[in-house]
Amino acid sequence: MRTFRLGTGRLAFRGDAPDPARPWILCLGGGESWGRGGVVPWPILLARRSGAQIVNLACPNAGLDLVLRDPERLALCRPARALIVQITGAHLLSNRFYRVHPWRNDRFLDASAALRKLYPEVDFTEFAFVRHMLQRLHVVDPQRFRVVVDELVTAWLARMRQLMAEATGPVLGLWFAPFAPPGKPARLLAPADGESPLFVDRARLDILADEGLELVELVWGSTRPVGKPFPLPARSARRKRWPGQADHDRVVSVLFDRLVERGVVRDGKAEGNAC
Repeated sequence: MRTFRLGTGRLAFRGDAPDPARPWILCLGGGESWGRGGVVPWPILLARRSGAQIVNLACPNAGLDLVLRDPERLALCRPARALIVQITGAHLLSNRFYRVHPWRNDRFLDASAALRKLYPEVDFTEFAFVRHMLQRLHVVDPQRFRVVVDELVTAWLARMRQLMAEATGPVLGLWFAPFAPPGKPARLLAPADGESPLFVDRARLDILADEGLELVELVWGSTRPVGKPFPLPARSARRKRWPGQADHDRVVSVLFDRLVERGVVRDGKAEGNAC
């Protein structure tokens, strides 16, 4: 399957490079939408189904900062006919407590003075990954950890609003996880969560829905995908559950119908696009 890079960027995205002369639909997301385990991911299938140009910026270990902190990627949001955003975890972004890597958003860079003051007994130099760091903070003191979670959720809401403000077309929020959005913030260490959207709950999604986000919910099955894996930058992917081909097919079916309802695609063609 073809991949492309934007400008001099190091990240490889699955699909075709954007053609600025044609209208496009922009898809954002993490490893689930990248399509691990040998599946053909839903953005590629959606392009085939609709006939539209789909610019696929889904990427393993990606959070909202992958796009919002890169002017070239962010510029693709503004003229897009529609923006489809897979809901990713609130831990995968920089905030007032810590910074993440700009294109490997699961990587922990450093803690702020505020976090060091909140957890003076923790040596933050030993952490390479955000999840590992958060697990340690939770173990050290669950009460103080709630302060961290509150900051992550607040930052996540602000970034989602920023992304929605950049879009001129409809914004669809894709919940693509092994469970439905929880009624309260999800536990960090729930074994079944896998790569779930940590700390994102129904209440926060409802807030964004009131502000214009159109939520599309798809809960994927627990069966491991089969087939030859697509090359990945993360070896740990083989130890986790990921959506299979049938799950990606379901995403395409639902998203296509939503885009038809919104007038973005019609009769298998992108509105205003004769491709």
